[in-house]
Amino acid sequence: MWQEIIYLLVFLGLLAECVVDVVEKKVWMPVILAEYAALFWLQYLLNQINLGLLAASLGIGLFFFVISVISHGQIGKGDAFLFGMTGAGLGLKDNIVLIYLTFLLAFIGALFLLIIKKSGRKKEMPLTPYILGAYLILSGMKMLQ
Repeated sequence: MWQEIIYLLVFLGLLAECVVDVVEKKVWMPVILAEYAALFWLQYLLNQINLGLLAASLGIGLFFFVISVISHGQIGKGDAFLFGMTGAGLGLKDNIVLIYLTFLLAFIGALFLLIIKKSGRKKEMPLTPYILGAYLILSGMKMLQ
């Protein structure tokens, strides 16, 4: 039951962030920070805080934050925090699968924009819809197991 609550909490956070990112072109940090706190608290109650969870959350978040700084915002700092938040809920293995699926979906979206819509290479696109889509695919795969 607790795992379902954690997955629902991650979904609701991603959904809220997706709406804000598409409409306002930014990530709403108060939601992410509240999610971090709630997810770590739940993981603590379930005695799930371990090195893998910390690597999935803080390590991956920090990794993408550094990439954001190096790439001058090609991947936003808010997206780095989102990947850290999903790691706090999903754990290391599932978060890596989520990140892979996210970039696969974003690649497909970018190809669509480039080929069909004739957008330029520099066209900005929000990443949160792809994170949410990847999360829904990952959740569907989990349900089928």
